[in-house]
Amino acid sequence: MIVNLFLKGARSHGESGRGLCELPPGATPELISVAAWTLVSRRWKALRELVNLRIHSAKSRGGVMKNRICRFLIAGLASMVAVSWDTSAVGASNGRQQLVDALDAAYVRALDSGAVRKMAVDNGMGDIKIMIADCLPSPHVVPYPENPEGVLKRILDDEKIRVGRSTGSDDPGATAYFFGTRGGGVLKLVLEELASHYGTGPIEVEHVTIEPPFSNMSVLNSGDVDIIGTVNALGGETDDLRRRTSQRFTCTMSATRQIIWVLKEGGPGWTTVDDAYADEDARFCVGPLSNQITNAFFDGPGQNVYTEFQRDLDVCLAQLINGEVDAMVSPFTVDRYFPEMVDTTGDGERNASTVGLLRPIDTNFVAGTPLWIAID
Repeated sequence: MIVNLFLKGARSHGESGRGLCELPPGATPELISVAAWTLVSRRWKALRELVNLRIHSAKSRGGVMKNRICRFLIAGLASMVAVSWDTSAVGASNGRQQLVDALDAAYVRALDSGAVRKMAVDNGMGDIKIMIADCLPSPHVVPYPENPEGVLKRILDDEKIRVGRSTGSDDPGATAYFFGTRGGGVLKLVLEELASHYGTGPIEVEHVTIEPPFSNMSVLNSGDVDIIGTVNALGGETDDLRRRTSQRFTCTMSATRQIIWVLKEGGPGWTTVDDAYADEDARFCVGPLSNQITNAFFDGPGQNVYTEFQRDLDVCLAQLINGEVDAMVSPFTVDRYFPEMVDTTGDGERNASTVGLLRPIDTNFVAGTPLWIAID
């Protein structure tokens, strides 16, 4: 409401030419509104952007002084928005920002102890998982929230957290299986750290399966889950909204390369990702963990991306062997994660071997995945 009142005044006075704060070309009221909302969403650099908006006024009308006054007013507006919409306050976020901060603090401590890397190695994922260092193993700068409120308090009191996950999490024929179910994933470590700090018993995970086409944000905002697990990459979109600005998110807790897999014999002669870019008729099969990134980068008029949302390894490898597609894009850098036999005839029998048939091409893309929490 504070933002709307300010914008109403800026718009009406600016149009009449009598206002104290006139907006420069390109700095529309909508820009200030977006910047203020960005501030609310913990993008604190927006404060500098608001303060540094150059309010133009003619020097003949006292422009220099007016510019200083306007900067002061806008800085005050930003501060009022920050206080009014304090994302750590239970009234504004029902403890959701506290939950983000607590999960970050727990993850950083698991990272600092070496447990995160050890789990990746113990689960046979040491050559797949990579580290995006958006959160460093520095516990002293990532404190736990004091006085838990709202959703964080409920999770601690009930010793239970509801986690949304994809349908492929239990199927070894799906890529998602290797990034969620095995060993409980990094979330297991995070919840152990969380319980240890707040002195609760073990925090139980109640899985809520989300069916394709995975409208995760709608499920998150419905209150049916507390978080979405590490299945949505940070750069993508959900329900036609950019994830980074429509949801809260934690440190990146899982990250992988994206690899193009082609047949050694009879496949395209690509040797680099640029060759794939240049192939105007390239056909790809992908799973949900490579879906959006492949569709975004390989979107030429004649290029085609088929997405198998559930048993993607089984389906895409069969299509590759049958020549129905030219390549499969996958987070796996080595083929030992692939099923050794797949069904290429559709009769339900695994009749064709995949062993030794494929070669990898590194795309130089990396997809990183946090935990997701509703924004309001």
